[in-house]
Amino acid sequence: MTRAPLKDRFGDILGDAPGPDLLRLVTDLDMISRSAVAPTYLARRIERAVHAHERPAGRAWGARVRLPLRLGSMATALALIVAVTGAAYSAVPLIDKVFGLDSGASSIVTKNLGEQVNLSRSIAGFTVTLSRVYADANRVILGYTVAGPPGRRVWNFSLGANQIEANGVTLPGHGEVADGLIAQPNAYLQWFDASALKGSPQTIQLHVVFPWIEAMEQIGPLPKDGQTPPMQFPPMPSVAAGAIATAAPVGQAKSPIRLVRLGGPVRFDLSVPFISGRVVDLHEVQTAGGRTVALERVVVTPTETRLYMSGAGPDVVGALSVDGWQSDPSSVMQTSWAVGDGLTAVSYLAALSDKHGEWTFVARPASSSTSTGSWTFRFVLP
Repeated sequence: MTRAPLKDRFGDILGDAPGPDLLRLVTDLDMISRSAVAPTYLARRIERAVHAHERPAGRAWGARVRLPLRLGSMATALALIVAVTGAAYSAVPLIDKVFGLDSGASSIVTKNLGEQVNLSRSIAGFTVTLSRVYADANRVILGYTVAGPPGRRVWNFSLGANQIEANGVTLPGHGEVADGLIAQPNAYLQWFDASALKGSPQTIQLHVVFPWIEAMEQIGPLPKDGQTPPMQFPPMPSVAAGAIATAAPVGQAKSPIRLVRLGGPVRFDLSVPFISGRVVDLHEVQTAGGRTVALERVVVTPTETRLYMSGAGPDVVGALSVDGWQSDPSSVMQTSWAVGDGLTAVSYLAALSDKHGEWTFVARPASSSTSTGSWTFRFVLP
C-alpha cells in the first residue's frame, strides 16, 4: 500500500515550512505508530525533542521545539514509549545511538563495518574518544565521544574539525549529528566527503586533527521556569595549547551559561579499511523543459548513494527508487552541491548497497516548479 507523504497526513502540524526539529519529531512519532516494535533509539531522540524547552538554550541544541496542540496526546503516549523501551535503550552504547541518527551510517553498526578503534586523548580533564571509524568512496565517518571533567556541567561540544586528511588528500567536512545530555558524555557522528580519493585501496591512512575543544557550560542556577533567553556568543579567540578562554552571551554578563574553549590540538593517526562500493559511468542524456542534462556517474556505498549530473545547476531535488525502496525526504537526507567541472552531486544518505535491479532517478532544479518538467533516468548497477 502506498502511504501519503507526511505533509499530506500531518499538514496541520507541519505547516507550510516545518523546521528540521519538528519534521524529525513528527517522522519519528509516525514511525512508532506504524511499527510493531519501535526502534530503541527513537525513544530518546523524541524525548529530547519534546523536552528541549527544559534545557538551557545554546548552539545547535538551543532551539526550542514548540509543539502544536495536536502533539499533546503524542507527548502523553511518549511517556509510555520511554517507559517500555527505556531499559533496552539504556543498554545501547551511546556511540551506537548516534550512528542510528543517520539513515545511512546506521548500517555501520548493524553490519559491523569500519574499525572500532577506541582511542582517547585528554586535555585538562576533557577527554575525546574516537570510537569507530569508517571509510568508503563517498564518506569517511568518525564516531566519537567528548566528556568534560567530573563535576562540570558541560555539553554541546565543538572540536573545530572542518577537514581531515586521508592518504595525504584533504577531505572537507560535510555534516554532523549528535546526542547527549548536560554533564554527561556527548556522542558525535561527523562525516567528510571522500570523493577526492582515487583508486580502490584496501585501507587508507587517516590524519585527524581537532583544533580545540569547545563546549557550553552551566555555571549558575537557571531561572525557576528552566527557560533562558536566546543567546548569541562573540567570536572566540585563538587559544594556546592547554589554555582556556571563556565568553558570556552578548549583553548577558551574568548569564548562567557560558562558552568555553580549550586550546588543542587533539590528534589521531590511524589506518582503516576502505570500501570502494558499486560504481557505474553512464553519461545518460535527458531533455525536459528545453533544458538538457546528463547523469554522468553513480556511486553506491553502504552509507550513501551519490549521483553526479552535468548541466543541472547546483541545487537539485529528486526522487530515487530501487528494488522496492523509495526515497522519502522526511526520513532520508537528500542534499546537492556543485563539485566543479560543471558537475552537481546529488546525495542520499541511505544504506542501498545491497539493492539490485533497475534504479529510477527523477530530478529537477530545486528552484523550479514541477510544471517545468523533470528528468527521468533509469539504470542498472554492476
